[in-house]
Amino acid sequence: MDKDVLDKFGPSDVVADDFSKRFSFVWSLKVQLGRILAKAIAWVIVLVIVLPIIIVASLGASTAVNSSTTEEIVVEEGKGGSRIVIINIIGDIASSSSDVSITENTTPELIRDELKTALKNESIKGIILKVSSGGGEAVASRLIYDEIIKAGASKPIYAYIEDIGASGAYMSALGAEKIYAYDEAWIGSIGVIMQMTNFTDLANKYGVKQYTYKTGELKDAGDPLRNPTDQDNQYFNYLLGKSFDDFKNMVKERRKLDDATLAKVTDGSVFVSEDALANKLIDAVGNQDAVIAAMRDKIGDKDAEVVEYRRRGSFGDLLSSKIANILIKLSNPPATSSKIMYK
Repeated sequence: MDKDVLDKFGPSDVVADDFSKRFSFVWSLKVQLGRILAKAIAWVIVLVIVLPIIIVASLGASTAVNSSTTEEIVVEEGKGGSRIVIINIIGDIASSSSDVSITENTTPELIRDELKTALKNESIKGIILKVSSGGGEAVASRLIYDEIIKAGASKPIYAYIEDIGASGAYMSALGAEKIYAYDEAWIGSIGVIMQMTNFTDLANKYGVKQYTYKTGELKDAGDPLRNPTDQDNQYFNYLLGKSFDDFKNMVKERRKLDDATLAKVTDGSVFVSEDALANKLIDAVGNQDAVIAAMRDKIGDKDAEVVEYRRRGSFGDLLSSKIANILIKLSNPPATSSKIMYK
């Protein structure tokens, strides 16, 4: 051991420091080995248990006819000859089913297909959109709105917010001719949000460095391993502002609001049904029976049958798509969520 070091710190300090380094090394090694072992066990579970289940389920799905279809359920029988269909906007709204959670959800493709089915069926004279969603992706919400507007040119469409119709879900409902809401429903949350997580301090603490080579100042805007610049903040605020302006214009046009009311209802607040009605966000407060009665009056058939499109898929479809999506997310956890959301 170096004599100068011994003279400066004393033997006990040096020995203690040496022991601390050895202990830290051993502990770090154990942590790394533990992580490797945990990953190995996880992959064994996937290969031995999950993968065979997916394969068997998928084989079963391949023999099924129309394994992922919409099922028509009779809600109220009628003798009038006409029919009314209920289409659900439920759960998270996303561009595709792989972008959303394992719970039930809605995509533009689902709504497009169900609206097309309803439009092609000559016995269906009216459509009710049953909304139970807190919103989701901005683009997906707008696409659903566009599909509803287009379908509404051929057949009357009413929206019914059963428990929550917020943000992107409310945007979608704006495409309907009229909006109804249950007495205890929550409506509104008109606004735009984008959240990002930053790990700069954590990376600096553990000596993690990232080298970025880019062709423009904004190419890595939102990088979780560097702090945002003023230019980054201006850039993202511009993007959010553009989406927000589009949303506000849709609300103003579809609900025919003056500027003062528009400003009041577009601050991100959620309104109970009575307040939403007072602020002209909805047309009436009532339950599903009231909406059905209103649609029967609209189509001129008080005894019209009411059916509902229920989405169903085979066991293989559900298991393979959802489990695969979970495995992908576990293997590649996102560092940040940079999608613009109406939620």
